[in-house]
Amino acid sequence: MCGVVGVVAFDPDFDDAASWLSWALVEQEHRGKEASGIYTNKSSYKNKGTPEQVFSKKRLEDLGGYIGLGHVLYTTSGKTLDDGSVRMRAQPFLANLGGDRKKPIAFSFNGNLVNWQKLREECRERGYAKPIINDTGVIAALIELASGKTLEEALINEVLPRLEWSFSIIFYDKALGVLYGARDPRGFMPLVLGRRNDEFLVVASEDCVFAEGGFGCERIGEVPPGSMVKLDPKSHEPFSVTVWAKRVPARHCIFHWIYFNRPDGTFCGKNVKTTQEKAGELLAKIHPFLHADVIIPVSDSGLAAAQGYAKVMTEKTGRWLFDTFGLFRPHTVGRTFMEPHQHLREEGVGKKHRVIEEVIKGKVVVLVDDSLVRGTTMKRLVKRLFEIGGAKEVHVRIASPPIKEICVHGIDMPTHKELAWNRCHQSKEEACRLIGATSLEYLDSDGSIKHNIQAILQTPSRYPNSLDEDSFCTQCFTGINAIK
Repeated sequence: MCGVVGVVAFDPDFDDAASWLSWALVEQEHRGKEASGIYTNKSSYKNKGTPEQVFSKKRLEDLGGYIGLGHVLYTTSGKTLDDGSVRMRAQPFLANLGGDRKKPIAFSFNGNLVNWQKLREECRERGYAKPIINDTGVIAALIELASGKTLEEALINEVLPRLEWSFSIIFYDKALGVLYGARDPRGFMPLVLGRRNDEFLVVASEDCVFAEGGFGCERIGEVPPGSMVKLDPKSHEPFSVTVWAKRVPARHCIFHWIYFNRPDGTFCGKNVKTTQEKAGELLAKIHPFLHADVIIPVSDSGLAAAQGYAKVMTEKTGRWLFDTFGLFRPHTVGRTFMEPHQHLREEGVGKKHRVIEEVIKGKVVVLVDDSLVRGTTMKRLVKRLFEIGGAKEVHVRIASPPIKEICVHGIDMPTHKELAWNRCHQSKEEACRLIGATSLEYLDSDGSIKHNIQAILQTPSRYPNSLDEDSFCTQCFTGINAIK
């Protein structure tokens, strides 16, 4: 899972695209922090690290530009652990259309191509000699081997139709000064379009970058699944949409609402915070705990769900039980699930969450989170609540079902045995023992994800959509392949 962004100014004399791109990457840093990169019409730079680590003020001034694209990396396919490998995977990635150096192309990719190894062999058979270490390399190879006279022709006819299954990609045709944003036919990954007055157009993974205090953009809408948007500041029509794939049923990744997207953003018009809060309300109605002294979230991932849970429990008990600060999260520390290595995830838990003893000591605690993936963070948190906080009991409530299948669409769950549910032989009792809690309940543990879907569908939409119960990819929870 990565973050992508593209900016194109209407004024070709504009020379600050890199600063805006950098800001957008910071806004999307929750989507990946292994490496960051920016490519503009003036220059390019990418390296290992977060945007703040990679881009100094001087570097951004040198990058400048009126058009460009950026990327934050979280590796999925072809993953290895060394720093050199991370730098090789850093994006934006470069290619030459049809192998012609006069037609330079840069692109930023988010997703996971399940057929990239097959495509790699095909490209090699066609004479492509450059190294291909992952799905991004395959896209570059297809662009280099394309026979289309323009990038637009090549993408529609020779590149995008070959990619399976999940992706959002931004392409920059440097010779023509045009950006393209393309989305997979199922709409697994989000891709949104915005406009800042008469200054510039933006295309990005999440609309949280459009917010006031950031870009301050007007939200135009999502790039439709199976479509490609063209951003051309020189045209009388600055953006246009081309459908490149036949219409198929949408399968939006439900984990974006549960975990990945930022709470202030939307996916398919549904605010993420609201869907999480509604899931928490349903969790409390299905699994109430009437004897709690305090309800606390795993900050920040479980905050909205805990609010929803506490709202219902307050109605049931007549007591206000919610306390945001049972666990305090210093915001200089990022997500442990997004750490690339297990030992970093384990070491990060103590740094990420601080126990406030005065809130916890001697109390029966309900600890709410949005999901339970590996169980690494939860196990250590429960232990800290007992040993450092002095909790009497810790009852864990999860506002989603058990995750039991690996994801082939871009969430990095490389083996079944890493998942807490599978390590515990798909037993809720064993999972409870694994994390050391007094009790454990999931929103659904019957193999369905009906209540998370219900929470999404009940959330008011900021714009019209056609979501229904079958609009989601739920494979990691249900094992049902979204393609079939």
